[in-house]
Parts: sequence; C-alpha cells; structure tokens
Amino acid sequence: MFRILFTAVLVLTASLPAQALKLNKYMTHLTDGHRIDVVIADVRNRDKALLQVRGVNNDIDGIIFMADVVDEGREKTSYRIRFDGSKRYVIYKRKNHYTLYLPGEYDSEIHLSINKDGYREVDDLLMTYESQKSEGIQAQLAEYKRDDHLEYSVDKLEGKDEYVNEKCGTSLTTAVDWDAISNEQMMSMSIQGFCGQVADTMASLCQTDEAVKAAVSGITQVRCSIGDSLSISREENAIVFRTDKDTANQRDIISDFLRQL
Repeated sequence: MFRILFTAVLVLTASLPAQALKLNKYMTHLTDGHRIDVVIADVRNRDKALLQVRGVNNDIDGIIFMADVVDEGREKTSYRIRFDGSKRYVIYKRKNHYTLYLPGEYDSEIHLSINKDGYREVDDLLMTYESQKSEGIQAQLAEYKRDDHLEYSVDKLEGKDEYVNEKCGTSLTTAVDWDAISNEQMMSMSIQGFCGQVADTMASLCQTDEAVKAAVSGITQVRCSIGDSLSISREENAIVFRTDKDTANQRDIISDFLRQL
C-alpha cells in the first residue's frame, strides 16, 4: 500500500504544471529609449529570474532565459545566462544603472534605463518561456558552437601564416590536429593564440635578425598540439610545437629555439 502511495506521489509531482514556478508580481522593464526592450521577472525565493531581450540583432532576441542572479557586492548585480557553452552576463546592474551586453558581440555595451510605461503579464511571460523551453530553444543556444569557433580560429591562423611568409619569405602553414582538441580546451584557451606563437615569433625575428631569417627559410610547416607541457623541436622541414596553458614565457622559449636552428 505504501509503495502504491509513494508511486502516486511521484507521478503527481512529475506532472505538476509549469505554473508551479512562482514569479514576483512586479517585473523590471528596461529600454534603451529606442527599439530595445528588456524585461526581468524575479523567481520567488531563488537567485533566478526570467530574462527577455527584444529588438536586438542577436541570437537571444525574443528568447526568454532562466538567468542566474549573482550578487557581485557593492550594489552590483549580474544576470547571467548559459550561451555558447558558458555562462555570460547579459545584464549588469550598478546601483540603479543597467547595461546590456550581447553574447558574441564583445564591443557591445548598451545602456538601459527603467521603462515606466513597460507592461507585460507575468503569466504570459512564463507561458512563452515554457513553450520555448519545450521546443529546446534555450538548450540549443546553450550548446557550444564548436564549428563557428573552429572556423574563426582557422581563419586567424591563416592570417598569421600569411604575415610570417611575408616577413620571412617562407611558405609556411600552421597545422593543428583539431580532432584531438576538446571543447573544454577550445573554451579555456585561445588555440589560435597559443598555436600561432611560432609564426608570430618567426615574423618578429625575421625583421631584426638575418641569421634567423636564413635559418627558417626552409621551414614549411608548424605542427601544433595541446599537451601537459611545452616542447619544441625540428623534424626535417617542420617545427613540432606542443604548447600548454600554464607554461610561462612561451615566446621567449620559441625565440631561443629559433635562434639556435
């Protein structure tokens, strides 16, 4: 009998309606004074809030997120959402001043003010949130966009290769085994920055050291990988470079190696 009752309680709990999420009655409405509209609805008794931004040319436009409300101290509060694999703060509040930061747009900083004429029904906001959530919209935006970041990194490395070839008179390419690099490594490291150090250092030295310029003239490839420690060596016409996140003064190590070729 107890087991039947316990099972019934579980079924009832699992089938609770979306309205079990309780929001504060009064929401915060913000505007940039033109076309951008932001609404924040705090969840009762939790450091969470429903957050929607409308009127922006960004993937988050119109999507309602369950944001973390983080007390930063000294009357500062951030509203953070999961986007592209990590937590990003979208709204930053300093006392009574609000700033909007659009994910993926590093130069965006839009100042907002309270919109006294703003009005939304709390139930409508919640209903739209649950509808979008059931479609997996927020979950899709939360996923790390590896292909986009990979394309960006490859493009940056190609730019570094073009520059070193111009300065050193070489025909060098930087090759990375991308399949061996995890999403976590791509999110925590600038792969193009770490793997591009050899090309960057060569380009710099070629402009000041004719001996280095002559020594690297036959180098056609830099093979870069990510590991637990740094190592650099030459194999025929290739420089084999293993970099890591923690080794200090990597440019100096590369520079010393190139001078000894």
